[in-house]
Amino acid sequence: MSQLLAGTTVAGDPTPPVIRVDGTPQLSALYGWDGETYIPLTQAETKLIERKKELARQAAANTIRTPAPNGVLASCRNGVCGVTLPVFYRHQTKSYYCGPAAVQAISTHAWGMPSGSNKYSQQYISDAWTQTDASGQTFVWRERLGLTSATAGRYRWPYGEEYVNSGYHWHDERVVQDITDWNMPLVAGVAPHDPNFGYYLVSWPTAITAGHYIAVRGWLYLWDGTRTPQVYYLDGSGGYGGSDGAFGDPSFDVYQTIKKSNPVHSEGWIIW
Repeated sequence: MSQLLAGTTVAGDPTPPVIRVDGTPQLSALYGWDGETYIPLTQAETKLIERKKELARQAAANTIRTPAPNGVLASCRNGVCGVTLPVFYRHQTKSYYCGPAAVQAISTHAWGMPSGSNKYSQQYISDAWTQTDASGQTFVWRERLGLTSATAGRYRWPYGEEYVNSGYHWHDERVVQDITDWNMPLVAGVAPHDPNFGYYLVSWPTAITAGHYIAVRGWLYLWDGTRTPQVYYLDGSGGYGGSDGAFGDPSFDVYQTIKKSNPVHSEGWIIW
């Protein structure tokens, strides 16, 4: 089972969450577990991420919202209604490998690898960066470390983990900007189909208490608080509770799964 995002966050001052696979809450400090030490962004990476945030905020604020064609009640971005990157799913090779699988899919895109090949194996990604086997889990900050390391020099920016606090922040300021302006897929931590919750990913048709990573590769229409705007994502959890393939869901629904907390999912985190 891809039970991955666990931990707690502090309102107003979220910290990098711990990710577990055994279904039990992690109650200790979220910067480390079992002796691990949180590895922050370097000073150079911090400056780049802060600049990226400012440019994304400015671009979203200055966007000219143009009407969607064919009578669709939605808005486009300066006449562009959506962008989807040619990123393709990778089946996770272990039940708890959704973190390495997302890194593998994105790094393969970043390096322009031929169809059917990979820049790095999921085992190498785990051993070198995400430490998924060593920890029995993937920390959000280690997913960031894996993404930045596996795509080094291929994108304009490094990756950074971030707590999203609104649907507009998630969709217009992060998904739209990353994909459209910087050709960068991003990763979201989700509760894919929480029991007795009204929102779930189409890639997870059966309800289960779980946490999961998905690689986000596209969008359609700007955020308006309805279920019309879409996001397109990859899932490689076939056989482990979810499905393999490329999927699309209302961005509103995906945002709800990001913000849904449960014992194995710490709500609100993306790596962009």
